Amino acid sequence: MPRRLLLAAEIIADVVQTSSEQERTRLLAAADNLRSLADEIGERSGLELNYSPQMERLRPAIRRLAAAFDPEIESGADRMI
Repeated sequence: MPRRLLLAAEIIADVVQTSSEQERTRLLAAADNLRSLADEIGERSGLELNYSPQMERLRPAIRRLAAAFDPEIESGADRMI
């Protein structure tokens, strides 16, 4: 479950790119909360959650998935916050 929480946090971070300033603050807080929860669960479970390299590889796929749901999103952009 902690890995899925980290993935959810990355998806939220992707949404931040096209959100308003007001929404951005709340979305970033939600992503941070998910990461913290993943860390907490990972520690209790004894899981190593250093998934930065894997998340870097997944970011373009997250962008393509987002573009499938929202045509205004450029599928070639893989910049994340």
